[in-house]
Amino acid sequence: MHVLSATVAWMLLIPPVSWAHYFMLLLLPLTTLVAVAMGRADEPVRAVVRLTLVVFAALALALAGSRAAQAYGPLCWGTLALWGASIACARACRTSPIHREYQG
Repeated sequence: MHVLSATVAWMLLIPPVSWAHYFMLLLLPLTTLVAVAMGRADEPVRAVVRLTLVVFAALALALAGSRAAQAYGPLCWGTLALWGASIACARACRTSPIHREYQG
C-alpha cells in the first residue's frame, strides 16, 4: 500500500501543471501515513511520518491562508514530503518483523 501511495504522490509531482483540486488524490497517501503514525511501526519511522504529516498540514494551511504563499508551491513541497515518507515506510515494511509476521 505504501508503494501505491508513493506512486499516487509521484503522479502529482511529474506533470508540469497540477491544479489544486488534483491534490484530492493525496487522500490515499495521507490515510496510509496516518495509519502508520497510529500503528505498531518502529519508533523512528513513526517519528518521520508524524513530522511529515505536521509539515504537510502547515503547508496546506499556508496555502489556504495566504495568496502570496502560492508562489512558493506549498502543495508541491508537501507532496514531495509525503512521497518521501511513503518510500521510507515501504522500505521499513520490507525489513520489519511485523510485516513478515503478516505475510505468513
